[in-house]
Amino acid sequence: MKKRECLVNFFQSMSKIEETLYPVLPDNDAKSLLMAVIVAKQNGAPLNVSQAMQMRRIGSPAKNHRKINDLLDAGMIELTYDTGNRRTKFLVPTDSAMKIFDEMAFAMAQAAKLSLSQETSELSEQTL
Repeated sequence: MKKRECLVNFFQSMSKIEETLYPVLPDNDAKSLLMAVIVAKQNGAPLNVSQAMQMRRIGSPAKNHRKINDLLDAGMIELTYDTGNRRTKFLVPTDSAMKIFDEMAFAMAQAAKLSLSQETSELSEQTL
């Protein structure tokens, strides 16, 4: 299986996840922000509100602020505070957001596993 086919399998799996979760998933800009929040958290450096608002690849600060509110309203993120500075609010994914992220990771792993299995099979056939 070619790498492109692996990617197509992943996109198909993602489409199924999005169809199933459509009522709770935010729009694409909010999803991009959510992914940034999750990646930052996974890397051990959660985004604060100011950092998220300055993410120009998503939108203007005003638009990003609306997306933060959309994610808060959808229960996908929550605000936490640094113990030393109550003015700095950090964006942290909720358990429900992490479950969706885990489903996406599983879909990616399955697509990669299928691709690797196909490549191994093709290599075996070539050596025979």
